[in-house]
Amino acid sequence: MNLNILTAYSQVVAELEGAAKTITDTLQGRISLNSDTHKNLLLLATYDICDGTAALYHQGKFVRTIDLETVDEVKFYGKTIQIELVRTNIHNSYFICDNWDVLLNYSQQLRSPVMAVYFIDSRTLVTSPDDDPLFQNYINVSKVCGLLDSVANVYSGDDLIIIYKRDLELSYKIKMSDLEHEIDVESLKDLLSEDTHLEAKRGIVRKELVERLSGVNKELRFGHLISHFNAFSLNLSLSYHNYVEDYSFDKVRKEYQEKKTNYIERVNKIFDDVSTKLLSVPAGIWLATTQIKSGTLTSLESYKNISVFAAVTVLFLIMSFSIFGQFSIFSTLKEEYDGLFNRLKSEYPKEENNITKAVQAIQSREFVVMAKLWATFVAALVLIILLLLMLSAAIVPAP
Repeated sequence: MNLNILTAYSQVVAELEGAAKTITDTLQGRISLNSDTHKNLLLLATYDICDGTAALYHQGKFVRTIDLETVDEVKFYGKTIQIELVRTNIHNSYFICDNWDVLLNYSQQLRSPVMAVYFIDSRTLVTSPDDDPLFQNYINVSKVCGLLDSVANVYSGDDLIIIYKRDLELSYKIKMSDLEHEIDVESLKDLLSEDTHLEAKRGIVRKELVERLSGVNKELRFGHLISHFNAFSLNLSLSYHNYVEDYSFDKVRKEYQEKKTNYIERVNKIFDDVSTKLLSVPAGIWLATTQIKSGTLTSLESYKNISVFAAVTVLFLIMSFSIFGQFSIFSTLKEEYDGLFNRLKSEYPKEENNITKAVQAIQSREFVVMAKLWATFVAALVLIILLLLMLSAAIVPAP
């Protein structure tokens, strides 16, 4: 079936006299047979839209039944015949029906919109929005169906089920009055066509659908959505915007928390790296004290004492260089994390307080480790001084 069929149907209906609907879902009426009408009826009969025979009338009285395929043009053109046309016919992308409400009751024709439709009640052939302003909204409804199909969790016959905390059944049925509202699907289509956060977007759509439609009767839900679609689309965009903001903040929180942990570990490692070396100084001093012997300044014992002290002093100097070397690492770390956290503050000003707390936690740990290093250095220095005093006390006057 193509547009020629709808055109033929509309021309026949336009010439039909006394047209009346029957209980068998047909349109019955009388028409004057001529060349164009004959050709149209034969075309319609090919697609079973009308019968291949017709009742011949003369002066209002039934004469006999004639076969349209073999009718004598000379004999019957100009005569009145009674025909019956099918009132509802669907074929591929073309539709014949009484009105919009009949068409909109077919879920398949909502999912896959027809290219053209003939409405019997209004005697209108619609092929574009120019023929009927509702046609564009009808096309947009099919796009809404596509969007809902993409987020549906389950199907039950022609119904789809949306799941978000509870089940929501939705039937693709609307009324003509629902098409009278503007339906802007492009922004929502663009939103769902992007791969970024796709599953999250679908979840947001399900949430909005359940919250908006759960209080509406099942048969009216889709119509309610269509008639309030722009408001639904706006709420959806706002919800997604809020999600993106929360997602960004969660991401930056995770980033600065991970960085904080990483820098604290690196600060602790500064002391851990030299702690083993630092133990060698008190151990060396203790060992040195056991080796100090009393003797005159020029005695062999004094030379041994001086050698032990020199060895411990070298050990102390090595330890000191290690400690002061760690202080330079502090400077490098501080320069590194200051740059990182200052960038995060400028990018996410709402998180500035939390980022500042993270920096303070690092600085607090830095202070503790530096205090340990200084305390270790001072303690070692005190021990060296005590060792020097012991060495001096071990020197006895020459006899």
